[in-house]
Amino acid sequence: MTLDQYFDNIDKLLSANGLMFEPGAIMLRLDDPTKQRGRVAGRVVFSDRTFLDISEVVEIGDDGSPERVRYCYYVILDGVEFVGYDHSPDHPVPTHVHDREHKSYPARRRKLAEVIEIAWNVSSDENYWADTGPEIEEYA
Repeated sequence: MTLDQYFDNIDKLLSANGLMFEPGAIMLRLDDPTKQRGRVAGRVVFSDRTFLDISEVVEIGDDGSPERVRYCYYVILDGVEFVGYDHSPDHPVPTHVHDREHKSYPARRRKLAEVIEIAWNVSSDENYWADTGPEIEEYA
């Protein structure tokens, strides 16, 4: 897989879910003569009250496999970070999830498709989710 194919796959994933990036989103190649490295950043709107902020740095390995070196996905409800999924090697807990109070919990790595599903769940029943919040253990 090339970096351009990775970017195309993100567009296809969003499109398959009836979504697209808002204007101003970026998918760009980062200058690195030794690697295929790129950045993805943008916002995807699910409803008037819910959106997903996406940020990734990806490297394409010599074997063509993509590796998200770092990512953060934040589901925002009514302007407040509802739940976030981060993978940042320089963070004390490299891969973690955090809730509305911004408490961090160790977690497994997340795929963008999983977070899109969670964001759809939040936007489909915003009042329930706003009152109770996510079960962090369920998503960890």
